Amino acid sequence: MGSRIWWPMKITEYVSEHRQGFKKTKADIVKRWNERVLPRGLNTQGRNGAAAYLTAYGKGISAEKVVDLALVAESEGAPEMAAGFWEKAFELAEGRFEPFVVEGSPGEAVSIRVATARSIAAPTLAGIPEALQPGKVSTMQPKDAPHPQEHYIKNPNFWGERKRDGKRTVLFGTPERIVHQGRSTNVMAPFDLGFDQAAQRVAEDLGAFILDAETYYVSASGSEHRSAAQAATANIKMGCGNIAPVACLAVIRAIFTNNRDLRGERESVRISAAIPFVAALEAALKGVPNTMVEQLKPACTEDEKRALCTQQKSEGREGEVWVRHDCKYAAGDASPELTVRTKYLSEADFLVSDIVLSDADGRLIKSLALVTNDADRRPVGNVGSGFDSENSAKLLRLHATAPGTVLVKMRFQGYTENDQLWQPRFLDFA
Repeated sequence: MGSRIWWPMKITEYVSEHRQGFKKTKADIVKRWNERVLPRGLNTQGRNGAAAYLTAYGKGISAEKVVDLALVAESEGAPEMAAGFWEKAFELAEGRFEPFVVEGSPGEAVSIRVATARSIAAPTLAGIPEALQPGKVSTMQPKDAPHPQEHYIKNPNFWGERKRDGKRTVLFGTPERIVHQGRSTNVMAPFDLGFDQAAQRVAEDLGAFILDAETYYVSASGSEHRSAAQAATANIKMGCGNIAPVACLAVIRAIFTNNRDLRGERESVRISAAIPFVAALEAALKGVPNTMVEQLKPACTEDEKRALCTQQKSEGREGEVWVRHDCKYAAGDASPELTVRTKYLSEADFLVSDIVLSDADGRLIKSLALVTNDADRRPVGNVGSGFDSENSAKLLRLHATAPGTVLVKMRFQGYTENDQLWQPRFLDFA
């Protein structure tokens, strides 16, 4: 009997094989389709819809699950979205990317390589200087403030900036293409095809641009979230699962406009340079559902800065960012003399329900599992920082003696949409 000749599977063979074995859409996939895809209209966005879904919900996703998504997309009349899922499933299963052309589509299908564990390859954009190409722009990141909030309110050299609870985004715009880059310099999948098309029209009218911003998502109640998945979860909890989250780009400053690299200019110049582009983008987005843009205008006078702080605290924000209005754009973690952040922190007592031991040298505890100090004993997440060797030894001793009764004081920045502690830190024993 002769030996079998092996050759690599093609994506068309991969798709055909799974289509033949398809019998019925799984209930959990139908639930995801109804709660995650339809409310955001991702099924109408083709491969961009698949990219947006996998960006929001695809961390650690298996090839089998992506195949299920592709099959339900095809059964629901969204073949281009299905193609994006097929390409990702094939890449996860076979370890290589291959474009999938939808039968009957005009011309060659444009494949978008969606990213879950990996980032999208950074393109080269015409009209953008080499040093400012996607994947090369490191954002100016504020450090924790060395002085109290009052110091920056009274210091005329610092302007206050409203802190949105989103993800840092650098938006590159040319008439040919729009690119979204994250803080880590990785290129991200677009969050909405309509938004990118509107941004391209702005680039056609005003020229190529680079905007430094934050992307966040707004729920039906107006709460802000770092991802579409978090905002959708909040909507479902409120009984508004049929309402799509609104994606918002909050623009901080411009880095490149009118063929000018603005990094060497004053911060006030960069802020002013962004204004016409934000206005044009706002006009271009009229009629585009579930998207919006805003400019985070600075608080410049002492009265404006006090009002900013009052508003931030009343809205339960993380805090404020303070930037010297005369500073140049300093990439990475800037000097405290340029940009800093002040935060609002909460403190409360919680019970330790469990302790996870550490396998690292010189560290006894990896994390503490916490529950509320009331009759409900509701889990609020884990904390892995703030305790030293002495506190760790005491925690272990007390927990071994009376499990579930050790009361600890935590400092944290609020609660997530799932009612878990946000950035908790062990402070002391209660």
